Amino acid sequence: MPRWSDLQDSEFFGFFGVHETGRDGRTVRLQTGGFQEHIHLEADLGADDLRRFTLRMTRAWVDGAGAPFAKDIAKSFVVTLDESEQAVDLARRLWELESGNVVYFGDPPPPLPPAAPAVADALAAYQGRRPSAALGSFTIENRDGEVHITWLPR
Repeated sequence: MPRWSDLQDSEFFGFFGVHETGRDGRTVRLQTGGFQEHIHLEADLGADDLRRFTLRMTRAWVDGAGAPFAKDIAKSFVVTLDESEQAVDLARRLWELESGNVVYFGDPPPPLPPAAPAVADALAAYQGRRPSAALGSFTIENRDGEVHITWLPR
């Protein structure tokens, strides 16, 4: 189970400028340095362990102009919390999703082989093509105009 203190010192927190905005008991609300109106984070803590961590992003932003940034924080969130083969595959495929505004200098990367069914379901949930999906320690849900990616310890 990840330690909260280690997570706060992680590249994820540093790169995205993640900082605490409030607490309610053991629940910590966090924001990123940019796109604060579209990205919200919430963590439930034990003594120094992480019990739940959720990344919420507005659906319109994920599907629109924010797509490249949303893919970046989503894939980084996943691999920061779980380095399993399944999580790494999900992160790679999130990054490779077509967002309509990618310019390649040279040849584009070769297409990835077909995804395992659970990874394909998780991607479909991220894209809003299904209401939810579970993959390992993650659940991806669409609700209230947002995409929720939640990590729970296994």
